[in-house]
Amino acid sequence: RQTERTKRKAVLEPDAQKDKRTKTKTAAKASSKLDKKIEAKESQEDEEEEEQETGVDADSRESDGNEEEALERTLFVGGVPLASTRKSIKKFFQEFGFIESVRMRSIPISNPKLPKKTSIALGMVNSERETCNAYVRFKEKGSVAKALSKNGSLMEGHRIKVDHANISKNYNVRLSVFVGNLPFNAEEESLQKFFSNCGEVTNVRIIRDKKTSLGKGFGYVTFTNAEEVQLALKKHEAKFEGRALRVVRAAKRPAQTE
Repeated sequence: RQTERTKRKAVLEPDAQKDKRTKTKTAAKASSKLDKKIEAKESQEDEEEEEQETGVDADSRESDGNEEEALERTLFVGGVPLASTRKSIKKFFQEFGFIESVRMRSIPISNPKLPKKTSIALGMVNSERETCNAYVRFKEKGSVAKALSKNGSLMEGHRIKVDHANISKNYNVRLSVFVGNLPFNAEEESLQKFFSNCGEVTNVRIIRDKKTSLGKGFGYVTFTNAEEVQLALKKHEAKFEGRALRVVRAAKRPAQTE
């Protein structure tokens, strides 16, 4: 009986080993496919984050062959009402020249665990914010200069910030203050109003989380001269929307709005 069992086991073992090898290969293939999907997703997210910061998508960079040239034809629009659409934004700026594309960025989502595009498609927008950003790319560089005249205009009840997409050109560390302890739902327009009695505010940049587009609790405010900066520094520990602000001299160039 032992001999029969041994023989039977010897016959069955190759099949069992074969099944085991097949299962291992199948699991390896599934794992490989999953890894590729994860890599593709991460790559896409990296591209989307870069697009969010520059307003220029990867395909456009390849076709134009010159990212800087594309940026020079691109307009940054901050404070865009969430109710706006690409069509309504295009209509708002079409008087300045032919528009190649309109991209809406920094749309606040309520569930950061879901892909941003899915959240937006499902209408899962964070109600704590009222605005987002947009990038308008013209066919001609001259159109951007003309469109800057819309800075400070009202778009559906919200005052918008219109600037060159390459905002680093307009940042001067000597004329800026760092503002900390901001509410996470703070808006650029409210912060600009808060500092308006110090002088002319030329730029407000609240640093935001890339996933949710809510503020990270700090930002930068830029003025036209040193005297205005001195007045702004006196706002240290002043209350803004119920929070005591930390206002100090800016020490470095701020990151792009996220």
